[in-house]
Amino acid sequence: MTFTDAIDLKAAHTGSGGVSSQRRDRIMTRTMYARHLETFADDALKQQMARTCGPLVQPEIEALAARLANLKTRYYSALLEVGKNRGLPQPEQFRELQALRAYCEELEAGFIALTREIEQGAIPVEGVTDPVY
Repeated sequence: MTFTDAIDLKAAHTGSGGVSSQRRDRIMTRTMYARHLETFADDALKQQMARTCGPLVQPEIEALAARLANLKTRYYSALLEVGKNRGLPQPEQFRELQALRAYCEELEAGFIALTREIEQGAIPVEGVTDPVY
């Protein structure tokens, strides 16, 4: 049911204060509409991902995970290097730390979002399916 198919509750009331039986099945509550939006968004994401990225394959997602691990390692290494020196980090060290941290945070946020969407079934991955009970 689309939002335009829903009937305002006020319009659905009959003169007796009740809802007519013909319209009762067409009334959409806020909760129903919110669920509809979630489904709509999931479907739109699947369609856009298929058009834009094609089918996702496990090696490309795992490459993203490896890239994230590499960036984190570089960040921690640079951070530990700063700890070896006395005084404040040099401006270029500070800029490098800021950039590495920003890259790590952004990549990690994206990776977490991607894995959540995969887990929820919004983004299909070739060779990955739900168990059948």
